Amino acid sequence: MKQYNFDDIPARKGTWCVKHDMTPEVFGTDDLLPMWVADMDFKTPDFIMEAIRKRCEHEVLGYTFAPDGYKMAVLNWFQKRYGIATKWNRMRFVPGIVQGIAFVLQTFTRPGDKVLITTPVYPPFINVPHRTGRVFVSSPLKTANSRFSFDFEDLERKAEGCKVMILSNPHNPGGTVWTKEELAKVADICLRKGVLVISDEIHADLTYPEFRHTSFTTVSEAAECNSITFFAPSKHQCAMSLTKESAKSFSVSLTTTNCLWATSSATTRRRRLSRTARSGCNSC
Repeated sequence: MKQYNFDDIPARKGTWCVKHDMTPEVFGTDDLLPMWVADMDFKTPDFIMEAIRKRCEHEVLGYTFAPDGYKMAVLNWFQKRYGIATKWNRMRFVPGIVQGIAFVLQTFTRPGDKVLITTPVYPPFINVPHRTGRVFVSSPLKTANSRFSFDFEDLERKAEGCKVMILSNPHNPGGTVWTKEELAKVADICLRKGVLVISDEIHADLTYPEFRHTSFTTVSEAAECNSITFFAPSKHQCAMSLTKESAKSFSVSLTTTNCLWATSSATTRRRRLSRTARSGCNSC
């Protein structure tokens, strides 16, 4: 097995790097540790860089499509890593997970509808409902033994009247890896209350060895039939900058494309989501 040197940290200042070069603009000083963006300073894996170099040697970056090998790689990864058995026609591509959440809200809710979110959480989860005219409903998480946990009594009470819940799984920024039992309770509450669950699982492959990520869609039938799950290899492969054109072209970002997997069993939901994703969104 190839060994990688994680002590080799490339200098990123002056490379239009968000976490370093935008710190003064955001915080008014650069005398800070740039921990405000989930972006590692390790090199992007060599096999990804080699694939990009090989593709660029063709010198034509025209319209392309996803080859069968790409599709099988994604499906096999889901099966091996998360125990998800799915089909390619149940997946849709989006230009980013935040944009994907906006697609879902615009497809399944209307301005003024309530969106349930457990807090604290990644700020765009809150920003997107606000910017699309939805009403943000907070259910605060509890803390015990340096770990976040759901307040299920509060969650059930707050879920009343909500249309959608945005779930961070694993939790960002707290790092909690939710258990199957916890997620099953969330699924049960949301199904009974008629709340569609959006599960953001972009950090699924960054769990420590003693923990195992549980995809929301696998915990119960209630979860599978009432959820839309987002995945992306960009975080754990250090390749965030390659995902912005993923809705248009797969050629360069064969191994680094953000994707949305619609787990809802309702065909009409998937079709509506697909149409919304193709039309784009200017809300965020």
